[in-house]
Amino acid sequence: MGNPLDLFPTGFLTIPFDQYPGAKDPQLSSTELEWLITQLNHFINETPYATLAESNLGYWLTYALQCALNLYDEKAAQQICALLYNLYNDENAEPLVSILSQTLGGVFEGQTVAYAWMDNLFTATFDSRNNSVVVAINYIFSQLLEKTGDELSSVIAKNVEKGSEKGKNAILVLARALANATSMSDNQPTAELIAELLRSFVKKSPGIISAALTEEVIYGSFKDKSSIYVLMGGLKNAVEDNPKVVQILSRILIDVNKMCPDHLVNSLCKIHKVGPYKGKHTLHIILTSLVSAAYIDQNSEAIGTLIDAVHEIWRSNLDGKVTSALTQTIHSGEHVDLNGIMMIVRALTVAIDHQLQIAPIIDFLNDFIKNDPEDLGSAFTHQAPKSTIGDYTLSPLRVLINTLSNNKNSFLKTKLQNTICKLASSKSAVEMSFSLDGEPKSFFVEKIVKAHSLTQADVHRLFGTASQKPSSAPFDSSFFLTKNNLGEKQFFFQSCYMDKARAVKKEEADKKEAACCSF
Repeated sequence: MGNPLDLFPTGFLTIPFDQYPGAKDPQLSSTELEWLITQLNHFINETPYATLAESNLGYWLTYALQCALNLYDEKAAQQICALLYNLYNDENAEPLVSILSQTLGGVFEGQTVAYAWMDNLFTATFDSRNNSVVVAINYIFSQLLEKTGDELSSVIAKNVEKGSEKGKNAILVLARALANATSMSDNQPTAELIAELLRSFVKKSPGIISAALTEEVIYGSFKDKSSIYVLMGGLKNAVEDNPKVVQILSRILIDVNKMCPDHLVNSLCKIHKVGPYKGKHTLHIILTSLVSAAYIDQNSEAIGTLIDAVHEIWRSNLDGKVTSALTQTIHSGEHVDLNGIMMIVRALTVAIDHQLQIAPIIDFLNDFIKNDPEDLGSAFTHQAPKSTIGDYTLSPLRVLINTLSNNKNSFLKTKLQNTICKLASSKSAVEMSFSLDGEPKSFFVEKIVKAHSLTQADVHRLFGTASQKPSSAPFDSSFFLTKNNLGEKQFFFQSCYMDKARAVKKEEADKKEAACCSF
């Protein structure tokens, strides 16, 4: 071991950093790190707060923690976190916030101290030997957030303006830490801590953090992606091992939707051309997670919060983007030829098989069908014949009818039948009937007859149409509507039940979005 004084010049904590004569990234042994921690402790105890804020303390505390993590030196890491926390005072949190907001140089060029500490938290999630660091950083930021609120959140949400991390903010790093922690089965308690910290930020400063979560990065490897994209990757990872994290992230989505609905929808509905989710938008990640969650016994709460988040986001969206995202077919990647409705119906049938609560999924489907979007028929009749999953080789309509036919539970049969009846009442009902044959077609036509009061001649004509895809059917589906004057009925051509409510909400939503943009 060399002499630490050879690594750190006299007065290294107060020399102006741009004039610093020594190495700004010295390679430290455990003994040299221990010496540095002693110097930092002495400096904090002997120096007025005003001087601390002007010193190099933030840089060397951060560098010391990075070294401790690299050395897996748990004792040193805990001591360094304790030094930072010692700067916190219930009566006056300003000194610590001031240090966290400092912009650093050296190996942390352009980063605030807060950003660099969140990056250290991210590093800590790679190895359970550093879990105590996650606990300590979580505690420090939780305590400070409770005391300072928006003041700390503004620091956390600030984008790095130069250096290798340019364009990112600490919320993105926190999201990455969560995604990484959820990918390791032995790190689930750590993942819950990080998720709770993020939720605390959202609850304490909803406008600031919602804007940060939905903002796209414009530089580097995360270019054109938002923190929401990263978080939903964490959601996908958490489904199997951590239903609590699934619930927390679902609630975060609902909270963000209240503040920045348009920005959130843009984040969720953007199709990604590269990366692990190629061909899909982020909403698809939520839906595949929903399907995965349905396979887990006693997982009704996670299923419910996930579909509730989707339901709330869809219900509040006024321009049809979410509806379109749910009905459009995926054209590339792992889930090619599927659509969102197929995934939701798949989640429903799997949840039934695993005896989970299906009411939230049914409620969403019923509301979606009642809204009667233009692509309803094509979404519910689309098939993926090359899929390796049986349900996807059939249309969602056929899957619903088969599930009803094969189920003996009277409660479930009533729920499923109500959903199918709503499909039969839609403008696309006749079009959808073309996709069926045999008993399923007979059953569905019977529901159409009851919904639309068709004559016997109409029914004969319907059954005379061979089963084929609606897009290729040489048959005018509007025949039944005009022949039976069904155009006069409200559910065919008048605005759907949500249109007026959405129009009323439009002005309120515009005000929320303006508020979101102001952060």
